[in-house]
Amino acid sequence: MSYTVITPPASEPLTLSEIKASLRVDGTDLDNDLSMMQRAAREVAEHETGQLLMTQTVRLDRTDWPDDMVIERAPVQSVASVQYWDGSVWQTISSGSYSLWRDGTLWRVDPVSSWPSLGSGVGPRVRVTFVAGYASAADVPAAIKRYIIAQAGAWLRNPEGLSTVKLEASPLLSHLIDGQRVYS
Repeated sequence: MSYTVITPPASEPLTLSEIKASLRVDGTDLDNDLSMMQRAAREVAEHETGQLLMTQTVRLDRTDWPDDMVIERAPVQSVASVQYWDGSVWQTISSGSYSLWRDGTLWRVDPVSSWPSLGSGVGPRVRVTFVAGYASAADVPAAIKRYIIAQAGAWLRNPEGLSTVKLEASPLLSHLIDGQRVYS
């Protein structure tokens, strides 16, 4: 099972001005670096929490039909398609042949009757393409925004991430997003 971003987010959960104000950075000399740090911190937060923060299109690839097909990314806005490999081409299943339902923070995709038979082959044979993420930056949880700012600040203070002394993770930073993690 793997997830591939098909269409990345068009914006970030924080503006560059918000990042700069929080980190007390003036001027424009670091704008490119701070933008890259924010994107990287968002990607880390998404990986750590299982949440996709801004609207994006993602494809879930599987090698088979599972007994319980769970989209382990949240929040799901919609499912664009469910496809399967019939042995020679990808077939798209009609939206009336499956149901999409929310189970807590996760979404499940179930067949109305049964999934079609898969063709032989190596690699992915089931694809679910979906749109996920919060509708706007204002909807992104404050703890995740704070995590992004703190992570960008840590990188700004130590851009190489190298040290000759033992570094201890901040208890606040390491636990800031615990309440936002998506579990299946």
